[in-house]
This record gives sequence, C-alpha cells and structure tokens, in this order.
Amino acid sequence: EEIPADLVLLWSSEGVQAYVETANIDGETNLKIKKPASDDEGRPFVPSVAGAHETKFDLEFEPPNGKVHTFEGTFRPAGAAEAPLDANSFLLRGSVLRNTGEVLGVVAYTGKDTRLVRNSRAAPSKLSELERVVNNIIYFILGSMVTLTTVSLIAYLVFIGGNRKNFWYICERTNRKRVPSLFTNECDVKNFPPPGSLWPTFFILYTNFVPLSLYVTIEICNLVQSFYINFDLEMYDDISDTPALARTSNMNADLGMIAHVFSDKTGTLTQNVMTFRMCAAGGVSYGGPDHPLSEMRAEIASTDCAARDLATIMGVCHTVVPEKNEQGEVEYRAESPDEEALVDGAAQLGLAFATRDPAGITLDAFDGERRYAVLAVLPFDSARKRMSTLVRTPDGVARLMCKGADNIVLGLAKEGDEGCAKAGGRDVLQKALADFATEGLRTLVLAQRDLTDDECAAFQKRWRAAETAAGKGVDRAKLLAEAAATVERDLEVVGATAIEDKLQDGAPDTIAELAKAGIKLWVLTGDKV
Repeated sequence: EEIPADLVLLWSSEGVQAYVETANIDGETNLKIKKPASDDEGRPFVPSVAGAHETKFDLEFEPPNGKVHTFEGTFRPAGAAEAPLDANSFLLRGSVLRNTGEVLGVVAYTGKDTRLVRNSRAAPSKLSELERVVNNIIYFILGSMVTLTTVSLIAYLVFIGGNRKNFWYICERTNRKRVPSLFTNECDVKNFPPPGSLWPTFFILYTNFVPLSLYVTIEICNLVQSFYINFDLEMYDDISDTPALARTSNMNADLGMIAHVFSDKTGTLTQNVMTFRMCAAGGVSYGGPDHPLSEMRAEIASTDCAARDLATIMGVCHTVVPEKNEQGEVEYRAESPDEEALVDGAAQLGLAFATRDPAGITLDAFDGERRYAVLAVLPFDSARKRMSTLVRTPDGVARLMCKGADNIVLGLAKEGDEGCAKAGGRDVLQKALADFATEGLRTLVLAQRDLTDDECAAFQKRWRAAETAAGKGVDRAKLLAEAAATVERDLEVVGATAIEDKLQDGAPDTIAELAKAGIKLWVLTGDKV
C-alpha cells in the first residue's frame, strides 16, 4: 500500500521494523528497513495500536524541505527520556509498504510540504530536436513576414502618394477634371478605409511562405519510423517475449543525434546481485585457486587470527535483519545488496549472523553462539564513505568495527606499518586491492579499534547528545560527524573484501556496438578503478 503522507513511524505489526520500497522516489527496488520511534533499549514508545490512545508525546522536527534521504527530529514522550529521530523512522509519501501487515504513524508533512512534492520539478519538454529546429524556422518566417508586410505597406503608401493623379479610376485622384461622371459619383459615396488597415491584407498575401505541410510530412515520417522500430527483430527479446515499443514517435530523430551516454553502473550495467568472492587478511588473498575460501574457514576455526577478525566485522558491522521464511530457513533483509553479500560471506567463513534484537547481535560460530552488544551504530553516508558499529565483545571489550572505502579507512588508520600490520602491511594490502579492482570487484577495507571503558562512555554521551540535538541553527549532522571523529581514528586495518556484481546479459556487446557508432559511454561508479 502506498503511503499517502510523510509519517513518523510509531508501531509496526512486524515488531521493531517495517519494510518499504522507494522505487517511486529514487528508483531503488531494494527493500528499506524502517524502525519505530524507540527508547534506549529498542522498545517502541507505542507498544500497540490499542495503546496509542494512551501514549502522550511531543514531536519536534525540521521545517519542510526537499531532502528525501535525511530527517532530523526529536521524540519527547511524557515521563521518559527523549529519543532522536532520523531517516530510519521516517516514511516518505510515495513509498510502498512491503512484507508488513500494518503500521501506525503520526503525520509530519502533508500536501505541498511533503518531501516528494518539495523535491519535484516541472516536467521537461518532450519536443524533439527536429521539432525545435522547425519551430525556430517558423518563428523566423513569421518575423520575416511581419517585416516584409510593414515594408510593403510603407512602399505602397509612398508609391500612391507620388502617383495619385494617375489613379483616378480607383478614386485616388484629388483633381476630378476630365474624370467620367460614373467614377466621380462612385468616389463621392465610397467610404475609404485608412491606409494602415491594408497591413492585414499584405500579411495574408504572404501567408503562403509558411510551410504548413512540413509538419504533416514530419509526422508521417516519424510514424513510419516508429513502425520500423516496433517490428525490428534485432530489438526483440525472445526470453521475455518483449518487442521494442516506440512510445512516442516524435523522438525518433533524436536517436541518431546521441553522442554521449551517461550511465550508472550498479543496477544498470550490472545485475545488482552481489556475491562475496574474495578477501585479503594477514597478507594472504583468499578466494583464488592458491588460497580458496575453505582454507580461510579452516584457519578461522583453528586460530585467533586476522582472518577471524575480518569475518567477525563482516558478520557484526551491518544493519541487516534476519527473518525465517515458511521453510524455516533464515533470510537476510538488507538495505543494500553489498551488506547482504558480506553477511553471506561471513556465514561461508563459519560466522553466521543468527539473530538481531535491540540489545545486540548473535553469531553462530564454529564454537557456539557469540553475543555482541551493540552500543552505537555510525551509519554510512556518501560524505563519510564508511560505516562503524561500536560493540561490546563476548570478552567484555568495547570495540569499534569499521568498513568503508579504501582511501577513507586507510586514511584513518594508525601511521606507518602498525596500522596495517594485521593486513600484512600497507603495500601488500594495496596490491591486493589493485588485483581485486582489476577483476572488476567492489572492494571495502575493514578495520577495528579497541576503546577503554572511559573512552566508550564519553563517546556514547557525546553521540547521544548529538542525536537528540534540535532547535533553530543546530546542525545535527555536523555534531554527529564530530562525535564520530573522536573514535574513528587510529584504526587497525585487518583486511579487505571483494564483492562481485555481474554485468547484465549482453552489456559488453552493447557497449561495443555503441563504440562502433561513435557514441562515448560515461559510467558513474564508486568502485576502485
């Protein structure tokens, strides 16, 4: 069901999460996980639909704007501590509820104040380039006609003024001598229009200059071209039984004018189906013929090594939610296929992500269950290019686990070889990353840092204050970034992962054909190249 207004999520029939699809807004078909407004222990402030009538609270949030990926607000329940609200608790108008029975929310923005409307823009013109050229030609011809008509009228008045005596037969002569009486009588009773009224007459005489039939000819040509496209067997997909369809005939000519194609990579050139392929830890690249992943799994089970730390970060540092299907099998619900691939990879290596609750995460390891208490989640965004999770390990150690782009994470590592010792050294890791990129794999660098209890408590206090900061002139994003910077430093890099996103069927051949046609292809990607 499509959500009719911007809502703050208060309750979901699926417990502590709801699933929405935002394909109508950003084109992403992956289900996004939304969480109700909850207290510090992860319990929703509204326990049920029936209990909503008894729940009293105040909401404070930012003024209407067009930012569809962010939301800042504060939930202030009566008699309880306030809680921060972000995009994870915000349901956009136009998004569709999926795999969720019911949700309850409070309306934040309606009508023209919704994010979808604020972010909308006027529909672009659908005129083809040929039509624009023809229209400009018509405007030029009309302008020329106006000029020619005016010049013709002036020339007519000058000519008549100098030769009026010779035009007695059209009553233009003032001297009536030797003019037949018939013409004299007629000129006496005739009501002559003013000279300026002849301007429309001249304009009508020149209307033949306008090529009206040109529009009809162009439309007939476009229609015939659309039939050629619709019945082109080279553009027929026999797998889905789908022929080419020219939805508008006036854009056909523009196809021959394309010189550049700008394309996204993920989900456009690729299938957006991520698979964990390779990784590097302890100076060894796993996943190839020399060191298969089975070798890494055996090493993780037998010794406490960098490979085990790498697999642990893969299984803990994420926002994936596990669910059991009708067959009792665990399925992962992730906001991005990258995270799902990493969690699947951790399971292959012997550390399977089992359960998530508001207090923490449980892994099914080779030696039994491992419980990690989640203290804070530092989310990924395009500016940070990394995600971190602060957890308390089963040994009671406060540990920050981080994953992100190689240039960002390596820049936050300890200086010198000490920061990449577990990865086998900075040069070895850089070589592994280059090898992964050469094979077209998506790379991430994983790192960690142990915090003292005092450091952990100070960070949690500052992070909580930044999450609940509100008011005019308060930049919550800046405060959160400053708080994250206090712990995301002096990291110890443990290794890197490589994920495969296969190309769409026929993508290489299509790119080759575009090159033959002289069309330049530009690809937008965040992958290492």
